[in-house]
Amino acid sequence: MVQDNHLSCEASCFHWWIIFPVTSHIATMNTFDRHLLDIEAHIVPRKSLTQSFM
Repeated sequence: MVQDNHLSCEASCFHWWIIFPVTSHIATMNTFDRHLLDIEAHIVPRKSLTQSFM
């Protein structure tokens, strides 16, 4: 009887740990290139808040 120790999976998982940091780094840089973090601030002065309640 031959036992299958999933050696091919272990080898591919080892290669994935080498490739994963590179792919995650590239994906992070693509996120910054697409300006997904472009956030506009909506600042409301305190005086206008008190005027809207009166």
